[in-house]
Amino acid sequence: MGSRLSSRYCSLGFINGGVLAVVGPTRMAYERVIPVVDITARLLSSALTTEER
Repeated sequence: MGSRLSSRYCSLGFINGGVLAVVGPTRMAYERVIPVVDITARLLSSALTTEER
């Protein structure tokens, strides 16, 4: 079995968005992967919000 980590991202007006996910082994390095998924989702949200303006 494997593991999945996900985080939602969206624009300020909630027009654009989705889910960023990482699929990996059950024993992946969660302490390293979780912050990367979180930061990447925040950057995507920021980029989408900037495009709307």
